[in-house]
Amino acid sequence: MSKYNFGEGQFVVYARNEQEARKIISQELQRFDNIKELMSNLLTQNGQALENFNTNTSEERLNIQFNDLESAIYDEDFIAKGEVRVRKTTKENGFYYELAYRYPEIDGHDANFRLAHEMGHLMLNVADPQRQVYDRESNSRHVSGLIRRDEQTGQFYGEQIQENAINLIAQLAIRGNISADDIVSGKVDLSEYNSYKKCDDLVKLLAVSMRNDFEEEITFEELIEQKIDSMITHKDGTQESANTFFYGILNDSSLVENEFDKYLGKGAWRDLNNAFEQLYDTNLSNDKFELIFKNAQGLIQEFANARYQDKYRETISRNGNIDLPGIGNKLKMLKQMIGEPIVESQINLEQNINKLSLKQKVARFLQKNNLFLNLSFVEKFVHKQMDILPEHTETRENVGISVTPTNKKREDFLNSLTNFGQYRDLPPIQRMSNPQKIEEMKRKMEQKQQTNDECR
Repeated sequence: MSKYNFGEGQFVVYARNEQEARKIISQELQRFDNIKELMSNLLTQNGQALENFNTNTSEERLNIQFNDLESAIYDEDFIAKGEVRVRKTTKENGFYYELAYRYPEIDGHDANFRLAHEMGHLMLNVADPQRQVYDRESNSRHVSGLIRRDEQTGQFYGEQIQENAINLIAQLAIRGNISADDIVSGKVDLSEYNSYKKCDDLVKLLAVSMRNDFEEEITFEELIEQKIDSMITHKDGTQESANTFFYGILNDSSLVENEFDKYLGKGAWRDLNNAFEQLYDTNLSNDKFELIFKNAQGLIQEFANARYQDKYRETISRNGNIDLPGIGNKLKMLKQMIGEPIVESQINLEQNINKLSLKQKVARFLQKNNLFLNLSFVEKFVHKQMDILPEHTETRENVGISVTPTNKKREDFLNSLTNFGQYRDLPPIQRMSNPQKIEEMKRKMEQKQQTNDECR
């Protein structure tokens, strides 16, 4: 195969001759436009995420390389199926990128998912370095999607979780007539094989655990219709993201980390990240992989249980209305994804109503009748009772969930990690995005941040 350049190097294609090269580039640019449109359809019009994606995929910012099966990605990597890397950075315009992927069919898969995955990087990678904002609570800086930099150590984290998050986004984009709920639940898989594919299941759990549809339940297909980075307006006029996981990935990942830590304790998100790092180790034995994987599943489930209960109470307190969808369907989905048996009598949180104290039942009645709330002492009484309704530990018992304290659950999870030695740098693994290139991107971003700091 020969290498052909078009558009002053903007497009590079590997083909047997120039005639074939022109045919391939015409074919693949049509694919590019199609996948770009499908990816864009996931995002809110006039939103920051779509603006960022359109900038990164514009002709001015992006060079594309179309590789066959034998050629090396960027003349360096014969194994990777695709890769996005920073081409250059300017003070005026920010980042410019290069995208490469293999266009032929591989093991029965066309290049659609492959290209959608790489475009996922362009969706999450920032065009403007000013978007790499600092978060005081986590003492870290947003880099790209779920990738963050610890400001104390200078270390990056979240690279592995991000790869799996992009796998999910890519599948949702190219799903066609397949239900988004079937993709998120794991019933349908449109992705290609890679060494970190199994961890997709953990990211799907994270997406399900960070739903915010407690006032009016929506499916994931309906979420995509509304756009994955959309906001929902509550009956009292307040707003929040429809899904914290997707919104955080696309805007500021500190929202995801801080939400996880809120329910499982400071540093819990970093602990989960350490699990992903170990699960990406191709030298890990099957037994150790399954142990870490199951413990990571348990940690996310514990997070979801605590968060669902809290969000449900918050919704009741906000609305003064017990006619809510509850969390039964959400818990069922979680259990089905993990493979746990579903017991209907245990799954309904609404059963807790029968276990309320007399004062709590009176508070529910008063809250539904706004006339009484005009009396200040009644309002204080209602808020006092609603603030303690229902208790976390009581709720876990009634939905058939272990009442093991969250800190004990996390302690067990950490033990499953540290039993296998100190957290370590992992060897290079087969990925759509080469680890060495990620390190190169890190160095460039660090240099850019240092320049910005000096300019302040």
